[in-house]
Order: sequence, then structure tokens, then C-alpha cells
Amino acid sequence: MSSVLHEKSNLVALEPHSHCLEDELCQLNNPSLEGVIRSELEAETLLTSLLREKLYSKELDAEHLQAELAAAVRDLELQMIKKDENIIPVQNDLQECTKELTIMRGMLPKVSEERDLIWEEVKQYREKNILLNSEVSVLKKKIEALDEDILLKEGQITILKDTLGKPFDLHASPDSMREFLLE
Repeated sequence: MSSVLHEKSNLVALEPHSHCLEDELCQLNNPSLEGVIRSELEAETLLTSLLREKLYSKELDAEHLQAELAAAVRDLELQMIKKDENIIPVQNDLQECTKELTIMRGMLPKVSEERDLIWEEVKQYREKNILLNSEVSVLKKKIEALDEDILLKEGQITILKDTLGKPFDLHASPDSMREFLLE
């Protein structure tokens, strides 16, 4: 502190004496000048202390912010690791699905070809079914016609029996048939 006081007094001594009108007056004011310099020096010391405290406070704030930043970076890194861990199974599932899709795409032309063949077979079976239904219908009509013929023949047989007066046996032996024909 004394060195700073000495430097200040040297500076004042080197300055032009514009403030002082006479040399004697400056010499009289010298002790008061020393008091002013002391006051200024004390004020500068106090200001320096305050600035040091403020600097120390700022350094603590900076360290606190650095600690918070480091914690945030660690949290972010942990989140990234967790996301990476979650991504790995999803990527594995994606690869499996891609493999299955590739297999399915390879099978698709074969399945489509089989589907087309089966569709053609279905068309052919439909056509055959239509033909068979038509044949069944024709055969039913023939059966109906034959049933009518049978009824007609039975009616004719009954009429013939009645006209002959003899019983007529359809299941008769050929000998009885000869008798019938001879009579």
C-alpha cells in the first residue's frame, strides 16, 4: 500500500502545478494532497476488494454452471445410450421382417401361379357342374318319361288281362308264356 501511495505522490509531483497558483500554496496543500491520495487509494483498495469478490462470485457461478452442464451432458449421454439400446431390438426386428418380406416376395409368384391354376380348375369344374346338372335334368325327364311309359304299359297290361280273363303273371316262366301265346 505504501508503494502505491508513493507512486501516486510521484505522479502528482510530476503533474504541472496548474491547480496551484503559487508554490507556497502547493506546499501548504501537500499534506491535504496526501490525505486525498490516501482516500483515493483506500477507495481503490475497497473497489479492488469488491471486484475480487465479484470475480470470485462469477468464478463460483461459472463452476456451478460447468457442473450443471456436465450433469446435463451425462444425462444426455445416458439417454442416448438408452435410446441406442432400444434401437438395437427394433433394428433386429426390422432385419427379421425384411428377411421374411424377401421370402414372401419370393413365394408370391409361385402362390399367384398356383392361385391362377386353381382358379382355372374352378372354372372347369363349374362348367362340368353345369353340364352334369344339365345331364341330371335330362335324365330326370327321361325317368319321368319312362315312369309314364311304365304306367302306360301297366295300364295296357291290365286292360289286356281284363280282356283275356286270365290272370297274367309278368314273372312267369317261359313255359307259361308259351301257353299264353298259344291260347
